[in-house]
Amino acid sequence: MLGGCESCFTKVIHSSQVYLQQTSVHSSERKLPNVDPDVYTFTVDKLPDDVRLYPNIGNGHLGLVVRGNRIHMNGLYNGHTTRSHRAAIPSTCHVIFAGTLPSSSYHSQFTLDVSTGTYQETHTSSCVAVTQTLYAHRTLLPLLVLEVDLLRSEPTQLEVEVLLNVSRWYASEDINFTQQPSGISGVSYQVGHIKEPETATSGKTPVHVYFDKVPHILTSAPGVLHTKWMFLTAIHTSKAKAKAAYLLGRDLIHAAQLRRLHTDAWLQWWQEGRVDVTGNRVLARAIYGSYYYLASSVPAMPDPDWPFVGLSPCGLAWGGENSSNSYRGHVFWDQEMWMFPPLLLLHPDIGRTILDTRKRTAVRAARNARYNGHRGLQYPWESAFTGVETCPSNIDAKQEVHISGDVAFAILQYVRATGDHSLIADEGFGEILMGLGDFWISMLTLNKSSCLYEIHGIQPPDEWHWSVNNSVYTNVIARLTLLAADMAATLLNQTSTHHYKHYADKMYVPFDVTTQYHPEYDGYVNGTMVKQADVILIGFPLMYNMSTDVRRNDLLSYEHATSRNGPAMTWSMFLIGWLELAERKKAADMLQRSYQYISTEFQVWTEQVNSSGVTNFNTGQGGFLQSIIFGYGGFRLHERHLTIDPVLPPDCSQMNFTGIDYLGSSLDFVFDAISDTTKVTVTRQGVGKPALLVRVSATESYRLEVKKPVTVPIMKVAIVPFLLKK
Repeated sequence: MLGGCESCFTKVIHSSQVYLQQTSVHSSERKLPNVDPDVYTFTVDKLPDDVRLYPNIGNGHLGLVVRGNRIHMNGLYNGHTTRSHRAAIPSTCHVIFAGTLPSSSYHSQFTLDVSTGTYQETHTSSCVAVTQTLYAHRTLLPLLVLEVDLLRSEPTQLEVEVLLNVSRWYASEDINFTQQPSGISGVSYQVGHIKEPETATSGKTPVHVYFDKVPHILTSAPGVLHTKWMFLTAIHTSKAKAKAAYLLGRDLIHAAQLRRLHTDAWLQWWQEGRVDVTGNRVLARAIYGSYYYLASSVPAMPDPDWPFVGLSPCGLAWGGENSSNSYRGHVFWDQEMWMFPPLLLLHPDIGRTILDTRKRTAVRAARNARYNGHRGLQYPWESAFTGVETCPSNIDAKQEVHISGDVAFAILQYVRATGDHSLIADEGFGEILMGLGDFWISMLTLNKSSCLYEIHGIQPPDEWHWSVNNSVYTNVIARLTLLAADMAATLLNQTSTHHYKHYADKMYVPFDVTTQYHPEYDGYVNGTMVKQADVILIGFPLMYNMSTDVRRNDLLSYEHATSRNGPAMTWSMFLIGWLELAERKKAADMLQRSYQYISTEFQVWTEQVNSSGVTNFNTGQGGFLQSIIFGYGGFRLHERHLTIDPVLPPDCSQMNFTGIDYLGSSLDFVFDAISDTTKVTVTRQGVGKPALLVRVSATESYRLEVKKPVTVPIMKVAIVPFLLKK
């Protein structure tokens, strides 16, 4: 199909403008079933005054801020080690409507539809409406699409000109581009290489850009009611893949399928897994917005020719050398501990894609450990393309070692959710877990008085304190990693040479017996201000065993000691903790705190309150979604079962979880406040996977069969595999 694509067009192609008359209904006009469109379409009459709060478009390969002058590509970084940052590609989609001739006054609307991953600007006068639509194609990953539609109210015999302000190609600060012949009539082609490689051996990554130049004036012929222009941009490190994507995009335009394939892919993603709440519009919009921004930074399917490098705290739309607005596009613990969990249960395929980012860089993690005088695998605090340490702060790079536990925790959660032990036994993650266990063993110091193992001279998640001994979070996650390494060694029949459980059982965990709470580290004084959620994370997500009184004391102590202007994900963990203790009012207060980080126009999050700090803060969105799934939903992954203990959020009459994936099956949960019931339905059972039971008590269980709902009172129940007795 690609070879003859230019000759197959019957529509007019002129000066890289593709005029396409479409009479079919766009798939973007279809809606998610049984969902109010108001919760997933964000429309305003005026864009925010702060351009940092403009919506983001992305597909996991390409990302941009609408009306921004740069495009970012997954894995494309410029700069040596600590100077590495996501490289800027000049935007070919920076196009702003400037009016029409004949001239008129216009009413404008700006809409982000997260159900279809499309951004639209519509400018309407008494006689014409001009709509710009922008999207990063969900299935054809190298492709960005800009559509311009002109619709007349009646077929007048006047020519109409659409005036556009168009940003032209400029010299990138990160990439040396040169213009070359594209080999495609009317299409521009730029080829370049990053200016400085990340390491001495990683090379200068190439980038190829095929694109249609957008003219300053688009002309609609007299008597035509609807005129459409479409402009494509294709970007990849492979010239062949960039060119093929551009040509396939043209073919799909001719077949009137380009946008349909994109929107269908997004609609399918939502139908496979989402969360809906009834009655609380503010909450519903925040949930949809958060899931959209996370999903738009991960590819629907990995590219076999170019690796996905991971989730950055500000998503794929932001980058650059200035860390004050992007964290340089680096990957931190934010990926495993904040963004991975809410994606895992609804979209385990994306969960696997995220895990593979750490498998890809395991060799570098081994070198990093040796460089720092340790054994095993030590993942860098910040990483970019190669997996080398890219953190510009020496203290953070040397001391925020808990990330190696965070990676192990994500692997363990994936195995618990999917039941896929082959990940450990056959696919290399068992060796990764043991390598992480070896790292922690090399970090341990034996206290001869207590005969317990300690970890000295590190920085906890609370980055306001460093060079401390025995960070409680770090010690607990190190213990969890050692237990996971022991499990891996057992599956790989290597128990004779490893003693991970010995070290785990003798790990020291700071605890104040007098005040019955966990100090953040040795010498911490109760009430000392901290930056963010730290100690409370051992209650959740780590689920460290403690009494309800101790859990309450931890929450009370650190709620008062945590900065109110700390990063956005913090309050979600307090919310989860308070719901564990049935403190609904305090949980609701934490939910209100989370709202302070959201710009309501397009649900863009900032790291700090009042639109301050970096944007768009995917880490905060991930934490917020955890407060919905694990807080109000009450979901908990255990070694051999899944539990739910739901509480409906404020002002919600119903809460639906569509497509929770567990042990190969997909389940829908409906929590209804009016009937006070939980309805569980298996919509798909995996081939060769166990059937599931809803276990209400030791004596009351109900077998789940496909499309046969089981209804029980709203209460704590377990979902367990049903094993037939022989």
